[in-house]
Amino acid sequence: PSPTLQRIAYVTNTWWPKVDGAAITVMGHARYFSEHGHDVLVVRPSYPDDSPVWERAVEAGMASDPVPPSPTLQFLSYRMVGNRGGGFEPEMDASDLSRVEKGLTAWEPNIVLVVDPDYFVLDTFRVPGLNTLMQLPSPPTMIACMTTFCIEAIRKMPEYWWLNYAPAHALFRQGLATSYGQFDHIFVNGDQSAAYLRPMTVLRGSSWEPLPPARVVKSRGVPADFCTALPEADCAAERAVSLMRERPRGHVAFLYVGRLSFDKSVDELVAAFEAARRSGRAKRATLYLAGSGEL
Repeated sequence: PSPTLQRIAYVTNTWWPKVDGAAITVMGHARYFSEHGHDVLVVRPSYPDDSPVWERAVEAGMASDPVPPSPTLQFLSYRMVGNRGGGFEPEMDASDLSRVEKGLTAWEPNIVLVVDPDYFVLDTFRVPGLNTLMQLPSPPTMIACMTTFCIEAIRKMPEYWWLNYAPAHALFRQGLATSYGQFDHIFVNGDQSAAYLRPMTVLRGSSWEPLPPARVVKSRGVPADFCTALPEADCAAERAVSLMRERPRGHVAFLYVGRLSFDKSVDELVAAFEAARRSGRAKRATLYLAGSGEL
């Protein structure tokens, strides 16, 4: 390849019809790389027909994939199964792993981006492509991106009660360490994610070494007037907005917008707010939850 144009494989656990921040970000990355002339292969999930993400996509006005294939953008899909997170976070079908790895190797990328490797380790106990691509004479540059607090979030889901037992927890951590040892670069969304990864040691060859430094890539954030500007017309029509505007004068509004699920710690948010109300610290405050999900 030329020094500027690359063959980029983007391995992701989220894509349309899922319409959350991570999926929209990943789709934007793939579109950007493709439009700038790079050859891109997106290894993406294919959701079950009964998954609630389909209905959510239609409600969001995204009834069709907003990033179609093109001469510089190809797709390799794998199946998602199960009802994790109320169906919003299904698992990778492990029986597709071999096919995905063969497809990745045959495509011969020189850069591989892996979104949130923790989830792949949880679902299949390895990251797609690592077992085959790293055996090549000239392996691609491996980049972990959008890494989150996976193990802390997963342990809050009722179906993963077993991860709270020390042996199972240690086994999962060992799988993470082995996988992260193959990455050349690690990009995270904030200092907290970097701190979460910092204590980890990884297996390189036959020795355990410190994790490569995680580089924090700051998000764009929100406008400075986000909390004071008048809402747009379509937003103002939402019931949640009218309820907040009707609250008593002087009352503080705490707002959560997103999926209502255990892995988002919404149950802990509600419990903390109720405790604050009982203690008298939040007498003049109201918590608003906007979203849908398993809770």
